[in-house]
Amino acid sequence: MQRITLSIILSLCAVHGAELGAPLRENVQSVIAAPYLQLHQEFLRIHHELVLCLDQVHDKQTADKMAVSITELTTRLQHLHRQEQKLPAPPASVQQQLKKHQHRHDYKGLCEKGVGKAIELTYEQPEPCYGSASLQIALDSLLREFCN
Repeated sequence: MQRITLSIILSLCAVHGAELGAPLRENVQSVIAAPYLQLHQEFLRIHHELVLCLDQVHDKQTADKMAVSITELTTRLQHLHRQEQKLPAPPASVQQQLKKHQHRHDYKGLCEKGVGKAIELTYEQPEPCYGSASLQIALDSLLREFCN
């Protein structure tokens, strides 16, 4: 359906391009970029939620409690990866938009906070995940999914 819509829009651009100019090109660009930006925003939400979840882990009880939330994040991440694989490689112009979006939202910093804390809890504690086997399993799955 999206390809049909894009074909129609591109046909209109070819016929009326000179009349419609930059506003139409910007709208076409927005339509093309929309599915990529939606995925990117959901990736950001997952990273943000990971940070919030891991900030609540202070002992075995809170670690056990957060294991369920981390498992849910992993499931959402797997779903996003499947959606991403269905999309063709984004055009260069969309890649530029995604980079701007990443910088605007400090994607790198957010990733480092969430994934860094997950690695710290899993590998750098005297007792991984405060002794919570369920959180350790959940974080191992999440970290593997981030690596995909």
